[in-house]
Amino acid sequence: MNNWSKIKKVLSLITFSRYQKIVSNSQHSSVFLKIYRWWDEQLTVSGKPILTLWLLICLPATFQLGKPAFYICLVLGFFNFTNYMIAYFLIHLKVNVIRNHSLTTHVGGVLSGSIEITNIGITNLKDIEVFERELPYGFTQPEIPYISDINKNATIKIPFTIHAQYRGEYSLKSIVVATSYPFGILRKIKVKKLPQNVIVY
Repeated sequence: MNNWSKIKKVLSLITFSRYQKIVSNSQHSSVFLKIYRWWDEQLTVSGKPILTLWLLICLPATFQLGKPAFYICLVLGFFNFTNYMIAYFLIHLKVNVIRNHSLTTHVGGVLSGSIEITNIGITNLKDIEVFERELPYGFTQPEIPYISDINKNATIKIPFTIHAQYRGEYSLKSIVVATSYPFGILRKIKVKKLPQNVIVY
């Protein structure tokens, strides 16, 4: 359990805010950004170390055809592939999203309120997370709202808070609605563009 905590701490050091700080705006559309977004948005906290270990251990095992390591990694790869196929072809993630939170706060304060989600898809949804896709520098969303399930045509309001550290006028851009069902390794995401200006005094 201690090793698992250490792995999560190391992975948490790689954040979008840190990337924004060291890379110029002209490079934000780079291939690296697309890869990072896939890593950050579509892999869960459990999925990141699982994929990392699979890449580190199992890629060399491809040269050990017939040995136990090869077959173990083949099974793990099939499991990950199955998760991907279920998420992208059997889960109908179609939602409407409405922001309903405060637009002003003070330095060190919180933009608080709720996010309203309506499931307009053809199936019930499970294991839903909601988070800002790209927060301005100095903003954090320490708690990711989680919904265990949303029935068809149902609407749910969930608490939504964002912490602000620096004074100024900022723009919130898009909200990501994601489901990690069924195995909790890979997320299927829906990006909803909901631009909104906020002011930090």
